Amino acid sequence: MMKVLRKACCVLMTLVTLLVTICPAMAVEKTMQGHFGSDLIWLFTPGNSTMTVKGKGEIPARGSDTKEFEAVLPRVRIVVIGEGVTAIGSAAFEGCAALEKIVLPQSLVRIGADAFAGAAVTEITIPENVTYIGGCAFARCGNLRAVTYAGRHPVEAASSAFAETPLLCGNA
Repeated sequence: MMKVLRKACCVLMTLVTLLVTICPAMAVEKTMQGHFGSDLIWLFTPGNSTMTVKGKGEIPARGSDTKEFEAVLPRVRIVVIGEGVTAIGSAAFEGCAALEKIVLPQSLVRIGADAFAGAAVTEITIPENVTYIGGCAFARCGNLRAVTYAGRHPVEAASSAFAETPLLCGNA
């Protein structure tokens, strides 16, 4: 009986060791965060692949001070931009090929060039206070089938804002 118990313990320990070594993805990842200046914070939650931006002001264009933010972008599936954010800078979320859902706040006024170019979104609602959409802001979004504008005022949108999407290619 003792031999069987020892053997069972050895087998169990071996299995636990294998699981810990082979399956590091089972470990719980922490939420990552960073800042855009002093007034905006971004949070990435790996469990649901959600990027949340909170605070007041503008999300900057990509540049030397956005490296940590850029490092998580390939994993982002959902972007939630909170109330208080007024602009999304050029190329801020460009190339997020896994990005399926974008939630934009009513406080948003400006969407920069290439802001979401190459995303996998199927639909987008442009909030009523947006007055400008930059060139190629949603270009190469190959799954984009619907754009809803919630406002009543004309929006200045570059002619290339939705370039190379099913909306403009007749496949919507």
